[in-house]
Amino acid sequence: MSEPGFQCRFTIEWGDCDEAGIVYYPRYLDLFDRTFQGFLRSRGLSQRVLRARFGIVGTAIVEAHAEFRGPATYDDELVAMASITAWHDRRFRIDYRLVRADKPIVTGYEDRAWVGRDPAGRLAGQPIPEAFRTAME
Repeated sequence: MSEPGFQCRFTIEWGDCDEAGIVYYPRYLDLFDRTFQGFLRSRGLSQRVLRARFGIVGTAIVEAHAEFRGPATYDDELVAMASITAWHDRRFRIDYRLVRADKPIVTGYEDRAWVGRDPAGRLAGQPIPEAFRTAME
């Protein structure tokens, strides 16, 4: 992963954990999304702002991947790092790394599509505006 474009912190809560006392694996995808939403806000954007400014429906996740490298448990503080590592015409990739005290816990990525509506009103991928790319770099 290249230098993070954004970094934030999360404290693992009781409800994030499973019967074994470790973070339940789907919660990491939630943390990826929360990190991305924070990334947007750090650039003066949000899903609502994207809708208003660019007329899209949103940035839909079309692929997600996670590799679990170590456990996290209740009260652990994780640092989440995110970088946009690939731009395509209608999609972009965000790489994530979550660490506890510099120890990798999970790495992964999301591919997000720039989604609007076609003339018939159906959801459809649309070209990503240069203004969005510039704001996120």
